[in-house]
Amino acid sequence: MAELAGGAVRSLLSVISDEAQLLGGVAGDVQFIKEEMESMNSFLMHLARKTPRSGEHDEQVSTWMKQVRDLAHDCSNCIDIYLRRRDPAVYHARGVLLGYLWWVPWFVKKTLAQHLAATQLRDLKARARDVGERRLRYGVEVPTKAADSDKLLMSPTEVSLQAAAGVVAEGDYDLEDDYYMATNDDPRRELAFSEPRLFFKCTETLIKWLEHQHKDGEDEEYCRERIKQVLKRIKEHLLIQETTERVREHVKGKRILVVLKNASGYKWEETARALQDLGCSSMAVVVTTKYKQSTKEFCYGTEPIVYSSIEYYHDTAVQLTSRSVNDDDKYTATIFHEILEKCRMDSVFCIKMFIHALFANPTRRREELDKLSNSLVFGGSVETNGYKMIKFSYNDLHRDYKTCLLYLAIFHKDEKINRTRLIGRWVAEGLITRQDWPSSVSQAERCFDVLADLWLVCPSDIDDGGKVKSITLHPLVYSFITKMARKEHILDTRLSRDLARHFSILSNIRLRPSDNILDFLKQPSNASSQLNLVKVLDLDGCVSLRDNQRCLRNVCTLLILLKYLSLRNTDVTQLPKEINRLQQLEVLDIRQTPMNTSAIKQLMLLKLKRLLAGQSDDTGGGGGGGVILSTVKMPHKVKKMTDLEVLSHVQASKHHATELREIGQLWQLRVFGVVIYDWKAQLENLLQGINDLNECLVSLSIEIKPLPASEAVATPPDADAISAHCKNRPKLLESLSISGVTMYGRLLPFFARGCRKLAKVTLHNTLLDKDDMASLADLPNLRGLMLRHVKLHTEGKLIIQTNGFQNLKNLLVEGGGITDISFETGEASKLEKIVWLIDVIESLSGINNLPKLNKMVFNDGLRLPEQVKQAIEAHPNFIDHNGIWWY
Repeated sequence: MAELAGGAVRSLLSVISDEAQLLGGVAGDVQFIKEEMESMNSFLMHLARKTPRSGEHDEQVSTWMKQVRDLAHDCSNCIDIYLRRRDPAVYHARGVLLGYLWWVPWFVKKTLAQHLAATQLRDLKARARDVGERRLRYGVEVPTKAADSDKLLMSPTEVSLQAAAGVVAEGDYDLEDDYYMATNDDPRRELAFSEPRLFFKCTETLIKWLEHQHKDGEDEEYCRERIKQVLKRIKEHLLIQETTERVREHVKGKRILVVLKNASGYKWEETARALQDLGCSSMAVVVTTKYKQSTKEFCYGTEPIVYSSIEYYHDTAVQLTSRSVNDDDKYTATIFHEILEKCRMDSVFCIKMFIHALFANPTRRREELDKLSNSLVFGGSVETNGYKMIKFSYNDLHRDYKTCLLYLAIFHKDEKINRTRLIGRWVAEGLITRQDWPSSVSQAERCFDVLADLWLVCPSDIDDGGKVKSITLHPLVYSFITKMARKEHILDTRLSRDLARHFSILSNIRLRPSDNILDFLKQPSNASSQLNLVKVLDLDGCVSLRDNQRCLRNVCTLLILLKYLSLRNTDVTQLPKEINRLQQLEVLDIRQTPMNTSAIKQLMLLKLKRLLAGQSDDTGGGGGGGVILSTVKMPHKVKKMTDLEVLSHVQASKHHATELREIGQLWQLRVFGVVIYDWKAQLENLLQGINDLNECLVSLSIEIKPLPASEAVATPPDADAISAHCKNRPKLLESLSISGVTMYGRLLPFFARGCRKLAKVTLHNTLLDKDDMASLADLPNLRGLMLRHVKLHTEGKLIIQTNGFQNLKNLLVEGGGITDISFETGEASKLEKIVWLIDVIESLSGINNLPKLNKMVFNDGLRLPEQVKQAIEAHPNFIDHNGIWWY
């Protein structure tokens, strides 16, 4: 509760600080509230640091914190409504533009708003004074500073928080210092997120044994092949039974590898003696058992080779922390083994939670791990140990991040939650508040990554750059955050979860589970009193909106503080003209809707940060490189919306499309997706706009449609006619998508050449020649390449050239008549996955040059030629179709 109350107070202080100069005649009361809230915020910080071990404060403290939170929200809403009603932009947006006619109604409304705000703030001032006195009246006291013994029980994050407040040591506090900053290429990340490959570990261990017992003329490659065959037998549970005489012929004077499957309780002593009597010169034993210690009970006369998932994760834990601990505080094998053994009742979830806790924070002290181990139980249930492991990671979170995690309780249990959607909602709700929108978004992005790193959320979709695009919740985590969210009053018991997910939290909406959200929004008599505090309205997936235009008009008229509006996956075809009344709107999402092309032509929202449009087809592997099937035309006055950072995907207006050039004035724009026709004027204006954005663009998507038959060009133009219009290439570009071809030049080499940060390239329905491949091969950070229906110069054969694609990890090839792929020596050394979505495959060569390749995906039902099967099975990483390779 302290985290949630503190977040509400800090959000209010930010509003007061940013808008103080606009508060006019109410400034006196606001100043008093500000000073009271600053004192309460300091007290809440103390409470957050002194949370009892049970995780809950007593009832008096919890009640007082809830009152503080409610007061902060009411104050913030009062100020927001006042500022919004006195904003002249609202009246401009209503179309009263003739001369100074708009000024009169604006001045009247402003005066009334100031009077109303003054009355409300006077009441809130009295409440603030009463809340402050109530703390003293009921003995809600400031805790004493933590003793040294208490600090040993605190997480590193909590210690850092005390340092920030001057409790431990003086100095500046940086939130990002609490968590390990691992890049996508960091080997620690690969360790934490990779699945255990026990077959390979066993292979390496057995090879070392074979090398120790090496025979003349027996090379390492031969040893590896023998071990691979044994491991395949282990996996398939094939045990050879032979007569005593034949066994004697096999083992006499030879080295023996013995495999014991599920060997707990097995009397190895008799078998070992029998093999020795038969003349076996030496032996090694592979044991498959649940517990390492049990091997000592049945192994006799020799030391077994034992390797298990516990051993794998123990090695991982040591590697994750080896570079971060001091010599006088080394982690021992005992504490790691103890925790892992206690977690093994659930062989995946609890163990992964622990590994990810070490990954996200490798500087944990021994005392902290001892406390965790003591809380776990040998043989405990998945629910018992899992809950404690979740709480271990949860307690390590910064207070803002805790609130963001608990916020996920408003979604459905098995729902896949999109990153962009979630971050937009967090910021709009005020759960992450910094000095401006970019800073808030950056911190929200960081929060999302930390939750994924800690395995509190499960990554569902990961793009080619290693960025998590969507997440799901493990059932245990969902149960945990649901209980916590109810205690923290994030989940309003008056609103069912099916309805709560549509609204912002703490908006005082009251609906029965049987109520229909659209019927509620259509009724202004009910809605006017409940909707004026809503900042988030997420109608994703709601049907029948097309026939409920009154509902959308009410949204635009009544939700005066709305910051986030999503109509994604609805049947809306047209936005009401009242949309421009939403002058606080920061995110508008109309993707996957059958919108009329002119739906946002007159849109002019000065605070809009993200405009997401377009209905796309993303059937090509889920990589986000889908073709735009339909979209809306770009707003005519887009240049006035200078806060835009995302504009995707919109269509240029016909012929000249001067707004494409005006895009260059949006200096905050990071993501731009556009659909154009192959007109020279459009291309020139687009490239000029991109030229002006060369310092900020991170993602660029261009789809080029062919000219209508009636306007086709008879004489082919000069292919270099547009090259002079974009002298400055985007310096920060990380993602590039090009669909279609233009008569006026080649776009891929132009954007790819010298772009060192480019990590993902998608090409669709375009040409790909030798020079294009060379441009792609030279990109030092290219990790993902999607080729969808491209036309090759090599007649159906894709050749990955020598000494290129050094960081490419994922390759997708779809259609385009590509039937052969050839990898030459010395390139694509990091390629891990190939997706080949074609109807016919003839040849695959050179995959032995890909040492990290571990997965290939083909169309369902595709018959593979024998040559392709042999090429796959000859790869060093191949074990079987259910192990390392899938196809």
